[in-house]
Amino acid sequence: MTEFLQAILSFPSVIFTILLGVVAAYWLFVMLGALDLDLLGDLDGGDVVDLDADGSPDGFGGVIHSLGLAGVPLTLVLSLLVLSAWVLCLIFMEILGDRSAAWIGAGAALISLALAVPLTALAVRPMRRLFVFQPAVENRSLVGKVCTVTTLSVNDRYGQAEVADGGAGLLVQVRYTGPGRLARGDSAVIFDYKDEVFQVAPVGEALQRSLEDLA
Repeated sequence: MTEFLQAILSFPSVIFTILLGVVAAYWLFVMLGALDLDLLGDLDGGDVVDLDADGSPDGFGGVIHSLGLAGVPLTLVLSLLVLSAWVLCLIFMEILGDRSAAWIGAGAALISLALAVPLTALAVRPMRRLFVFQPAVENRSLVGKVCTVTTLSVNDRYGQAEVADGGAGLLVQVRYTGPGRLARGDSAVIFDYKDEVFQVAPVGEALQRSLEDLA
């Protein structure tokens, strides 16, 4: 334990140890709800990345994109970068041992930081899908769409249905107040949205209502 403390508190590892302490404090505040995950913004967001004339990222954002670090919150990228550099620096200093001079230690720190970039890029690659922004579907935009009942039945108090959206589908709360019956697997048409639920009717009944409204 003493050797480990000496290693992380010796130059140049101490630089990354301090930064890692800041990162740990930040994530502690995130878990406590005092700070947001995207405190510094998303690297794909307009607040962080400027676009040049042809619409490609420019400036700092362009560098980040070219390094493969875009697509996740900047705070997450910096955290992984510091952690990777810290581990690499400890490994290098363990290999070099006490023979390393100050300038060699500084070089080890720079090399560790440089190698931490591609490691961080590999780490964030599978995480990007977790931070893909999907615009919320407005409730009113579903009026007129066909849905499929997923519960045993639908009445004026309970019911759920799935609306096809080109992906996994949207599961919505639906109600039916007509004289007929809606059961699992039946198709229905959403004709209204009120009281935070969708009003539905069987396809035939919905068509009849439409014809009556046109008459």
